[in-house]
Amino acid sequence: NNEGTITHLPSVWFYCESKQLLRLLSSYLTLAHAKRTLIYPWTIILTPYSGSYTAAYAIKPQDTQLSQFDLPKLQQDLQTLANNLYDSIKIDGKKELQNLRRTLN
Repeated sequence: NNEGTITHLPSVWFYCESKQLLRLLSSYLTLAHAKRTLIYPWTIILTPYSGSYTAAYAIKPQDTQLSQFDLPKLQQDLQTLANNLYDSIKIDGKKELQNLRRTLN
């Protein structure tokens, strides 16, 4: 709200049919927190609603108690996700593809 009080935790909803992409996303979130790129631990959940036949997921903070969070730190994590998530997933996906090709050859 206008006073800087957290009333709801942020989440990013998305549709996904690829288990490999979910694994890459989960690995990124875990590693980014371990490296302290992300301040808070984040997780991926299957949402209870999907407007289509494709599963809907959400990236959200693992903890749910609002009092544990600091608004500027949450905003920093969201900015980090916006700036780094796509490129990191792309790089990690290419590495996995190269490893798979080596294994198959």
